[in-house]
Amino acid sequence: KALGRLLDPDSLGLRSNLFPLFRSTIVEDRQLAAAHLKMHRALETGSLGALEAESRMLTFLTALVGHHADGRIVAPDSRHTPLVRSIRQYLEAHFHEALSLSDLSALTGVGRFSLLRQFSREIGLPPHGYLTQVRLREARRRLRAGRSPALVAAEVGFVDQSHLIKRFRSAFGMTPGQYVSANAN
Repeated sequence: KALGRLLDPDSLGLRSNLFPLFRSTIVEDRQLAAAHLKMHRALETGSLGALEAESRMLTFLTALVGHHADGRIVAPDSRHTPLVRSIRQYLEAHFHEALSLSDLSALTGVGRFSLLRQFSREIGLPPHGYLTQVRLREARRRLRAGRSPALVAAEVGFVDQSHLIKRFRSAFGMTPGQYVSANAN
C-alpha cells in the first residue's frame, strides 16, 4: 500500500498518462537491484519515516528511469490516430482470438502494409508484438487469481502452455509457475 501511494502519479504531481519506455522488461543492474532490495526491506520493517521512504523510492525510480529507460515517453491513446486507437481497442477486446493482419485490414479498411507501418510507428511495436503484451498482461492477472498456467494459456490466446511459458520467460525472466510461487508469498 505504501509503495502504491508513493508511486501514485497524482500525488507526485506527474501526469498520470505519461510513461517512460524501457528497452527491456528485464533490467540487469546489480547495483540498482541491491539498492532496491535494501529499500524494500527497510519499507517492510517500517523503520523509515515517510520523508525518508519517499526520498528513497524517488531516488530509486530516478536511477531506474535514468539508466534504463530509452528516453521516450508514451502518452497512451492521446497522441495516436483514430486508426491506431481502434486497432489497440480491438486487440485488447479480442486478445484471446487468433488474429491476422488481414483481419485488422478488413476491420479498418486500410491495407495490411499501411496498417503495419502506421501501427508500428505510433506504438513502437507491430500489432502482433502489442497483442503478445496484452496477452501476457492478462495471463499475469489470471495467474494471480489462481488459474492454472495450462488453462490461462488457452484462455488468453496462446497456442499451448509451452508457448505461454516461452513468451512469459522472455518477457519477465521467469516461468508462469515461478511467477505464481513468487506471488504466493
